[in-house]
Amino acid sequence: MSVGYDHIDITSMKKYGVRLGNTPGILVETVAEIAVGLVIATTRRFFEANREVKTGGWQEWVPGWMCGRSIKGSVVGIIGCGSIGTSIAEKLINFKLSQLLYTSRSEKPAVKALGGQLVTVDELMERSDFVVVAAALNEDTKFIVSRERIATMKSNAILVNIGRGQLVDQDALVEALREKRIRGAGLDVMTPEPLPLDHPLMGLDNFLLLPHIGTSTFEMEEEMAMMTTLEYIGCVGRMPYAERSGFLTTQLSSEIPSTRPNHCQSLKHFKITK
Repeated sequence: MSVGYDHIDITSMKKYGVRLGNTPGILVETVAEIAVGLVIATTRRFFEANREVKTGGWQEWVPGWMCGRSIKGSVVGIIGCGSIGTSIAEKLINFKLSQLLYTSRSEKPAVKALGGQLVTVDELMERSDFVVVAAALNEDTKFIVSRERIATMKSNAILVNIGRGQLVDQDALVEALREKRIRGAGLDVMTPEPLPLDHPLMGLDNFLLLPHIGTSTFEMEEEMAMMTTLEYIGCVGRMPYAERSGFLTTQLSSEIPSTRPNHCQSLKHFKITK
């Protein structure tokens, strides 16, 4: 159950007539919450501070100890302003930003209404205090956060990625963090997943990795399971793609005759065990 399908061999599925569904739309707010959480946790050093508490490092107050930087007055840049990127912008604008920058194939009226400015990826990387990567992964966006672009980031900048691991040049990110050429990174995605315990990122204090939990709430798993089940029923019942909201209509073969199943209501009591 996912929105992304970059891990699926679409060409082979089309060749053999295998149908594919995904679960778009419903997880926008949940993933946006993780992005905002990573911005806050990374800039305010939540996990470093928690470790200090647990290891006895919390002693008398000392000026500058565990100080982070405020989001207020900062420049936030969002790479990929689709539905998730737009939701992230709507949430972060409430922190009284200095500027909101974004990249997209076209201007986004909803983000423009927030004061957002459409810029190039290069300009966004150079100007932003927080770079939030929310793009979909495809041939055009693979390693969009390249070594060259990481090199142009501010020394106090933080990189947050909730898209896909391959959107970022991981080796270049490791070097930038190790050499403290940027302030930190907060990631919900990585390559590979899970990340090996001996990976060089694991020993860095300015790095926060979550185990790809952007959609991991009980409510979201219920909704995704429901959508997946209904799509399966629709496929078995030969419902046309246009009537199955999650199906990748542009990726697969033409529509097939419709025989709408009438037993979908039996799923209304479905629940994920908490």
